[in-house]
Amino acid sequence: MKKLKELLKSYKIDIKTWESDFGEGHLFLADREALIPFENKKEVIELDKKALKIIEKDKSQGSDKLFLKKLKGIILNNLNKRIAETA
Repeated sequence: MKKLKELLKSYKIDIKTWESDFGEGHLFLADREALIPFENKKEVIELDKKALKIIEKDKSQGSDKLFLKKLKGIILNNLNKRIAETA
C-alpha cells in the first residue's frame, strides 16, 4: 500500500504541475506507467480522468507531445476497460 500511495502522489504532482513543453513528458508517462498494476483502483481512475483533461488542453510540441500521446493511450485503455466491466 505504501508503494501505491507514493506512486499516486507522484502522479498527482504531475497532473497538478504540468506545463506545456516543460520537458517533463517522459516523467509524466513513467509515473503513470508505474501505476499499471493498480489501474483498477478508484484513485487511479479518478486521476486518469483529470490527466486526460490536462492532456486534451496541452499544446506541447516535440517529444513531450509524443509522450503525452502514449500517456493518453494508456489512460483511454484503462477507462475503456472500466466502462466495459461495468456494462
